[in-house]
Amino acid sequence: MSKYYYTDPLKAAWMCQEFGIKFKLGVQDKRDNISYWSVIPIDDSILHWPKLELDTEQFNIRYFISSDSEVMMNPQEGDLLKHRDGFVGLYDEQVSKLGLVRAYMGCSAMSDNMDRFEIIQRDSKAFFMPEIKND
Repeated sequence: MSKYYYTDPLKAAWMCQEFGIKFKLGVQDKRDNISYWSVIPIDDSILHWPKLELDTEQFNIRYFISSDSEVMMNPQEGDLLKHRDGFVGLYDEQVSKLGLVRAYMGCSAMSDNMDRFEIIQRDSKAFFMPEIKND
């Protein structure tokens, strides 16, 4: 199962509709002490996603990104990135090989680790980074 997920169904639906990301629905009973997830593949069309009438006080619900869509979480040419320190810049594949991100303000930020950045915009559309499961 993917380590990437959303808890917000609207963010998951947006990412499905705008970027074609595929999901599996994960449901976990909070009363169980086991970290077991029942996983249900969901249709690529958000119009056919199952309607959940689960008590969120009793169940954890996560929209896990399918493994074939995980590659979409990597930066692509022209993505707008935000550094966790607040710096915003464009991803440039050639420049990133040097450990730099091209900035709007004409300066560059050094980064030896792309994990310090999150994608905030792709193709002029909002891009929501998923949460990461650390099991």
